[in-house]
Amino acid sequence: MPTQVITMNSVTPQPLEIPGGQATVTFTITGNYTATIQILATPVGGGTPVVVGEVTVSQSSGNVTYTRVINLDTSDLDPNLDYNFSALDPINGVTSVNVVGPVEVICFAAGTMIATARGEVPVESLRVGDLVVARHGGAALQPVIWLGHSRVDISRHPRPERVAPVRIRAGALAEGVPARDLRVSPDHGILLDGHLVPAGLLVNGSTIVQETWCPEVTYWHVELPAHGLVVSDGAVTESYLDNGNRHHFDNHPVTAMVKDFGTPQADAPRARGCLPVLREGALLDRIRARLGARAAAVMEPGAPALRSA
Repeated sequence: MPTQVITMNSVTPQPLEIPGGQATVTFTITGNYTATIQILATPVGGGTPVVVGEVTVSQSSGNVTYTRVINLDTSDLDPNLDYNFSALDPINGVTSVNVVGPVEVICFAAGTMIATARGEVPVESLRVGDLVVARHGGAALQPVIWLGHSRVDISRHPRPERVAPVRIRAGALAEGVPARDLRVSPDHGILLDGHLVPAGLLVNGSTIVQETWCPEVTYWHVELPAHGLVVSDGAVTESYLDNGNRHHFDNHPVTAMVKDFGTPQADAPRARGCLPVLREGALLDRIRARLGARAAAVMEPGAPALRSA
């Protein structure tokens, strides 16, 4: 067996951006052999593998170990799924598996009220050109330049916790914040203490819950001229950040006629974000503790209950 071992070193960035990304793989070849190493992406829980990259190396003799960085074409991957990535020598069937993901999608659930120049408007009723209340970039109002929507079948998803909406009950973040129950995707950034915190990391089982029992959800995506902050159901949250995944949205044929979207650099999307994303560390622990204490206080006998829209 000329190819003796393949090691999957990394897939970056994580969460994986669409399109883009890179895989680093190490493999050893013995003797006179040409090895074509394919990178496969297979949905977690089963599904058809997709070849997202490959590299070919030839040698005439010896026992040589190679390390290669392979650019990935992830345009055919579903941003609602996690993937197992494997490096495969298809001739010899030698493979190594590495789990990465999920692919991040920033979106509001249908029914979310967005603050605009003409008052609060359901996200699904917004139109391109509408001026929304902005909390970034100096301008108090910024225009919507794109709207997308995507329906997610949670009941058939192999990892429902990756896509099921997070419900932030009215008043769960602070007094009157949000003003009514806010439902967003688990990766949607909520402005807290100068950072964007993914909603899924705030779940406490009482005032902030994830609705994994929900059979399906339609998410909406609101894009401004630059990634920024909008007011949704009275809370400050992030707008859509273009990571090249528009073709996965249900209305992508319309989008394709309106705008030409180039392929961003793999590390570009989060670098263009308006604020840092907080996923771990002492500050996140303090935020969670603060929200937990608030939840415990409103659960005490005689305490005013949080409203639920």
